[in-house]
Amino acid sequence: MKKIRMLTALLLAVLLVASVTLSFAEGAAYMYIDGKNARKVHLRQEASTKSKSLGLFYTGTPVIPLSSPAEGWFQVQIGDVTGFMSATYLSTSQPESKAPAAVMSNPNSNWAHLRQGASKQSQSIGRLYNDNIVYVLGELNSGWTYVQSGDQRGYVVSSFVKTNATTSPASPAAKDSKRLIADPIL
Repeated sequence: MKKIRMLTALLLAVLLVASVTLSFAEGAAYMYIDGKNARKVHLRQEASTKSKSLGLFYTGTPVIPLSSPAEGWFQVQIGDVTGFMSATYLSTSQPESKAPAAVMSNPNSNWAHLRQGASKQSQSIGRLYNDNIVYVLGELNSGWTYVQSGDQRGYVVSSFVKTNATTSPASPAAKDSKRLIADPIL
């Protein structure tokens, strides 16, 4: 009887780990960056503090875990960019966002593409108009900034994002009801 209980407990534990791992692999659950006392956390190329930093992302930014933690690191996806973050700085509950507000300013047009990934070849998921407020969720070293506008998140060319200390609405989740901030591209 004792062996049956032990086998049953072991089987339940294996099933629980498998379901959590499957959930992460399918991207079903969000986790959130929580830098504790730091405003930003590195997204790394490999699972090591010695690995190249791909960029910095603000506390409160949602990420999709692609793996269960291995040796203290999660492989994560932000938009369509993947990298590694220390499990120390990820949480299942969303901390208060430290994302600063910024203003869009494309000198070549009156709008810029909001893209799923950090490249001009990546799918456009919306338009961000000049003078509209966005929230900077992270900045890649490749010249792309991860922003939120309304309920849309994506990448935009960094030079089009102007931080402005006088622009500070409540949070990235706050929506500007007076004007459409991002037009979806259909």
